Amino acid sequence: MNYHVIIFVVLSMLSAVANAEVPILENGKPAIQIVVDLRETTPAGAAILKDAGSWLAESLKEASNAEFAVTNELDNQASLIIARKDAWNKVAAAAAFKTDKYDAYAVVTQPSEGRVFVLGNSEESARFGIADLLRRWGFRWFAPSKKWHVAPRLKNLAVDLNFIESPQLVERRIWYAYGMRGDDLQPLMLDYQRWAVANRLTQHGLTRTGHSYGNIIGRNEEAFASNPELSAMKKDGTRDQTSVPNARKFCFSNPDLIELVARDRRQLLESNRRANPAAYMVSVDPSDGQGTCHCKSCQKLGTTTDRVMHLANETAKRLRAEDARAWVGLYAYSSHRLPPTIDVEPNVYVQVALGFNRTQYSLPELVERWSQKVSAIGLREYYGVEAWDWGLPGRARGGRVEYHRKWIPFYAERNLNGVNAETNANWGAQALGLYVASQLLWNPKAEVDPLVNEFFEQLFGDAAEPMRAFYQKMEAAPPLRPATLIPLFEDLETAWRQTNDPAVRARLSELKAYLAYITKFRKF
Repeated sequence: MNYHVIIFVVLSMLSAVANAEVPILENGKPAIQIVVDLRETTPAGAAILKDAGSWLAESLKEASNAEFAVTNELDNQASLIIARKDAWNKVAAAAAFKTDKYDAYAVVTQPSEGRVFVLGNSEESARFGIADLLRRWGFRWFAPSKKWHVAPRLKNLAVDLNFIESPQLVERRIWYAYGMRGDDLQPLMLDYQRWAVANRLTQHGLTRTGHSYGNIIGRNEEAFASNPELSAMKKDGTRDQTSVPNARKFCFSNPDLIELVARDRRQLLESNRRANPAAYMVSVDPSDGQGTCHCKSCQKLGTTTDRVMHLANETAKRLRAEDARAWVGLYAYSSHRLPPTIDVEPNVYVQVALGFNRTQYSLPELVERWSQKVSAIGLREYYGVEAWDWGLPGRARGGRVEYHRKWIPFYAERNLNGVNAETNANWGAQALGLYVASQLLWNPKAEVDPLVNEFFEQLFGDAAEPMRAFYQKMEAAPPLRPATLIPLFEDLETAWRQTNDPAVRARLSELKAYLAYITKFRKF
């Protein structure tokens, strides 16, 4: 082969590579339009897809100052298309996008057509596909605040990606338990929701395990008012008729109660499916707090957990007889924390609460034992509880990188398929830990050190090293004494002197405000 032939072959190869890409940005100008395809969706789903499209356009504008058109109509222009998979079955089939996992998505590039598809099994998963692209392009949402969002500077951008992605865990929730209700706090909640979506955390998940007895009573008030035997018998022989439905327990052995619960949960599941056709689970978890039924029939059922699980089993069997997809969910919590001695139906899902443990077992031992009883378990986590930790350094487990590094992979190997974690709206001590947790919840095998490194390097630049020292001191949960608090202030001052970047200094100012909160709490 002579020299000129070699040159021709190399140029042909380079041309083929270039043609395998679909340009997104060219010299700072949009090279595509963003198409939000609303076929096969519901009104709620349409809102999610529209949000994905506008979010992508806003992010690209932030990075390039380019104005991208967002439309619902597809034409012959080069397009990035966001849609449900079932709106583009042929494209999905050609890409071997076969999984039916709710959170699965595919990115498919068609260079010859000038199209990039982001297809999801659900609207939420299609939006996760957009989050994935933005992450690959260098965008980061480290905390729910624009000051803690990092965007690249982009002039030219092209896509040649073809992949299918899904998480190991079907539920990955981190949510605020206290202090975020009210119209005046709506902007903060919107910031949190964007952070959660950007890090592919569950916003509209399918598992349902919350306390349900109060809801069941409220939906069947007349039946419970006229039939006290549906409610638990107390030790003194009277029936539980507390005026607070959310605290009442049931008579688990009562056949009428079982039929009522099964009928009510079937109706609820049908209602949920009208809003989200993928819904498959309803909760049968007891009301909050301890207690059980002491009638002779219930005592014959076995332990307190056995009694709770008897109702769950009977409900699960009745739902499954009519719908093979139906599941019931509940916590392992309070009086029903210990695993049952009876068998559990295959369509019963349990989230083990990692708080309020008064058993003889450690939490890992409890999870291990429950994993041997049920086909899948989740964790009802407590990353932060205001009344327990007050948002102080190192007190909330959600802020501890080493906690997540150890336990998320540990539990993921033991039938774990979901984490449902409450926390505080306090990010001073939690930003690093919760960012790491969000990535491990998607992929429990993710390497932690690169995540930690990008947190410090991208957020603090030249001041990364003193900020590493700052967060290490916080993770150690220092006592609230001048000898341990003053070094935290000194780390921030060192970081301030090492950077002139206004974005970095804005973050340091927020951390100074957090330290001011700690000193005031100490005085209080």
